[in-house]
Amino acid sequence: KTMEERKKALEEELKKLNENIVTKEREHNEWMKKVKGKGGEIEWLEKQFASLEVKVKRLDQLNSKAIKILTVEEVKETMRLEGVRAEATEKLGANKVDGKKLMDIEEQDLIEDLKMELIGRKQVLFVAERRREGRMNEELKGAEGWNVDQVEKWMTENGMKEEGAKMKAEGVDGITLVRLEVRDLIEELGVGVLKRRKEIISKIDGLRQGKKDKNGKEEEVPKGTNANPPPQQQQQEKSSNPNQFK
Repeated sequence: KTMEERKKALEEELKKLNENIVTKEREHNEWMKKVKGKGGEIEWLEKQFASLEVKVKRLDQLNSKAIKILTVEEVKETMRLEGVRAEATEKLGANKVDGKKLMDIEEQDLIEDLKMELIGRKQVLFVAERRREGRMNEELKGAEGWNVDQVEKWMTENGMKEEGAKMKAEGVDGITLVRLEVRDLIEELGVGVLKRRKEIISKIDGLRQGKKDKNGKEEEVPKGTNANPPPQQQQQEKSSNPNQFK
């Protein structure tokens, strides 16, 4: 090869080498960013875990106390730690709901006296129910443990796609689903057709009673859940503790 050809060949090799170096540097920088990012994620997760440990410890302390001696502030703190909606928690505080009142709380009180919206009041009833029955440390079972997507999927699979989408938009999870009443379907979920309401309540009753759904799957629901007690029972329960928040 002539001197000119050798020079050109060396220049080509040098160019490729430089390009390779640039590529490697870019890959290295991207890798370092990912490492730093992962480090940030790990640090964030560690902080979240530490925070959760503190919350769990405090919740255990509150749960170790008899419900009837909880103060108004302790009731609010319990609700916050259990993930009850902030608006519902504040309404409990504003209406001076202590442990004694929480023991006897009924949904009608939450609707009429506290003007509490659907999801918040179902969450409050759920926590109060578990607190009264000493089931605070039990894992959620069956449909009660579903998230909003699972509720929507179940509704869709049972031929109620439109209502399932509405429930998802309103934030209806398993805890709320198994506590829905006809009144909720009419007033807050906008199910206006009587036949449709009956179908929905019938399906939900199946979940509450541990019956099999259309796919043959059996679901468990905690004891004491009855979304539609007889009118006489509702009247008796209400009259035994009238206007407790007034």
